[in-house]
Amino acid sequence: LERMVTVAKGVNFNKKRSKSIARWTVRLLPFVILSTLSHEFIYRGLFDDYEEQLQQFNFFHFIAPFFINLFSAIFIIFNIARHRSITRIQHTYEQQLLQQFNEHKQLVFSPIVLVILSFPRLLISLFSGCVKISRSPWLYLVGYFISFIPSSFIIVIFVIPSTLYKKQFRESINHWRRFIARESTI
Repeated sequence: LERMVTVAKGVNFNKKRSKSIARWTVRLLPFVILSTLSHEFIYRGLFDDYEEQLQQFNFFHFIAPFFINLFSAIFIIFNIARHRSITRIQHTYEQQLLQQFNEHKQLVFSPIVLVILSFPRLLISLFSGCVKISRSPWLYLVGYFISFIPSSFIIVIFVIPSTLYKKQFRESINHWRRFIARESTI
């Protein structure tokens, strides 16, 4: 979202204010997330329709970040292309759009890959009766381990699609190789 605001504001972007807002957002976000999950602590085992409520919230926590990230990425790509097509008249808007998509494709692919990797966990929670864990504990154990898949594939999701991150990753690997080779000769 901060990138989107940066692109939207352009030269009027205030870096100090942005840092301040980012600090407050980082402090406030855990409380917002916990408040959306607080129904679980309050209603667990008290009502029959609890499973439906939990499924709706699971779906919200699954789909909301995806749409926020995807919308931000598309906004960034289209806005930068529009600005550049105005200032660089030798290229058409479509050419600028294609160039910006190639430059920022990791912003579009990352949320899609995260949703694909998180989808099995969502399916398990939606189709399995969320409160009745004692019936099939293996299913929840599998769901627990599936939840680690997105964080295990960080390099595939964020580094490989981005040319900048990939270049930085290669430089880091080469640096460590030189460091290890230097240490082994000592």
